[in-house]
Amino acid sequence: MRSFSPTTAAIIDQIDFRPITALESTLLLASVAAATTHLGLIATASTSYNEPYNIARRFATLDLISGGRAGWNVVTTADLPSAHNFGLDTVPDHAGRYARADEFAALVKTLWNSWEDSAFIGDKATGRFVDMDRVHAAAHRGRHFAVQGALNLPRSAQGHPVLVQAGASGDGRELAARHAEAVFSASQSFEESRAYRAERHGRGPNAVKVLAGLTMVIADTEAEALRRRDALIDLIPWHYSVNRLAGVLGVPAESLAPDTRLPDDLPLPNNGNGNHTFFHATLAQARTHGYTVW
Repeated sequence: MRSFSPTTAAIIDQIDFRPITALESTLLLASVAAATTHLGLIATASTSYNEPYNIARRFATLDLISGGRAGWNVVTTADLPSAHNFGLDTVPDHAGRYARADEFAALVKTLWNSWEDSAFIGDKATGRFVDMDRVHAAAHRGRHFAVQGALNLPRSAQGHPVLVQAGASGDGRELAARHAEAVFSASQSFEESRAYRAERHGRGPNAVKVLAGLTMVIADTEAEALRRRDALIDLIPWHYSVNRLAGVLGVPAESLAPDTRLPDDLPLPNNGNGNHTFFHATLAQARTHGYTVW
């Protein structure tokens, strides 16, 4: 499985110290699909600054050309620079973003399912291409979106792309419980991963698979792997790391003093309107291992 995850639509990182990782993910994975046979292809696309019909068509196309190997990682976007790039003065509030995401995901699934499995005929002898009785209009009009017609391409070998979710907030887990087939998690234990499973909305306890995030350094021995890890860490400028940590925690970089532990009473970034997942994962790591800022 290969996942590409540009969750933002702006320059928000310190790109003078690292590559820009913001190539459009479905185009990138289309090139990977052409060069591979068995690799799963999951791309992130935000519900905050896209439209359901375009996303449904883009991922259905990737699924078709890859022979049924595509997946969509559903996210919302919480950074202010992305909001500014789409004409907004502020970031939509957390609950509002996820309400839009819920309707977005439901509508994309409706569009993917607007073609029955047997709708595509492709019969040379009779000249029939599609059985239009098996293609159904979305006929959706909701709070955020209105889409009348069916998707304009048939189903893939796996029916439709796999739907994945990656938010650890309560709203994110509810979105996963409603729609996802798998969850990307930053959980720190097996017990925490189990908490992502949700037996709600008529779905069983095994409906959502939990995929724990791992960072791997590979070597012939553990000692060599640790040496490589330390060598990689030593290449990172300290002020870059401190700025990254401050951004995750939603605090000024100058408030993070060396050789001090993180405060116990840190509030969620941006009054709860920031990224919950890595905020909680970072605090969990720091408190479990007694880490200091540096």
